[in-house]
Amino acid sequence: MEPGSGDRDLGHLDPSSTPKTEAEAYTAPLIQKIGAPSIAQIEKLIGELQEAKNLLESGLDKNHL
Repeated sequence: MEPGSGDRDLGHLDPSSTPKTEAEAYTAPLIQKIGAPSIAQIEKLIGELQEAKNLLESGLDKNHL
């Protein structure tokens, strides 16, 4: 899975799915609400690190010519 692809296995947290228990009915949306910003921040950081890596690699390529 590529970072930022938005393709995550969060089906078990899908609030539209039928909850199996009352606790699940309460916790699944709560976990999604709490986790979504953290996931977005991590994906943003991964993207920034990939950009920095690409920049460093392109600089190394130019210096080794």
